[in-house]
Amino acid sequence: MKQNRNGTVKTAWHGGDRFDVQIRRHAVRIDQPTDFGGGDTGPVPVELFVGSLAACVAHRAERYLHRCELPAGVTVTAHYDLGLRPARVSRIDLVVDAPGLPEGLRESFITVVEHSTVHNSLRLPPEITLQIRSAEGDPVLRRMGRAARTWRRDTARRRSTWRSPAPEGHEATSLIRGL
Repeated sequence: MKQNRNGTVKTAWHGGDRFDVQIRRHAVRIDQPTDFGGGDTGPVPVELFVGSLAACVAHRAERYLHRCELPAGVTVTAHYDLGLRPARVSRIDLVVDAPGLPEGLRESFITVVEHSTVHNSLRLPPEITLQIRSAEGDPVLRRMGRAARTWRRDTARRRSTWRSPAPEGHEATSLIRGL
């Protein structure tokens, strides 16, 4: 099977705080917990984000073990912290349990799992564009930016400004620690 390097994910509202994320032929329900006014019928977007990273790392780890003809059964546990101003995931700690991984392969294993597609996307953020369309379908606002831009509040003047991304050649700091 040929891998498609491009994709489309569509998210549609389904009442209350519920959204269905359509990915190829799969649907994932997104909701808020009941104490935040939702029905708790699915994970919140942040949980799906962190889960996506953990799943991608687990997938890479399992493939590595298979190639090395080692026992399968990887488990990845992700712990995360939320930051404020701007609201974001400020820290993710991953614990990869790989029973049967020999000590001599530990370094190469770490190298492989640290370079999953989702992990790479956090290190080298994609360009994100946002287009708002009215009910008629006409674009009413288009804003382009790099995810590497960071939001900074100028409290002295009480106005918000964008700070440019790091100069070309500087790498973004990894959000993953503890591997």
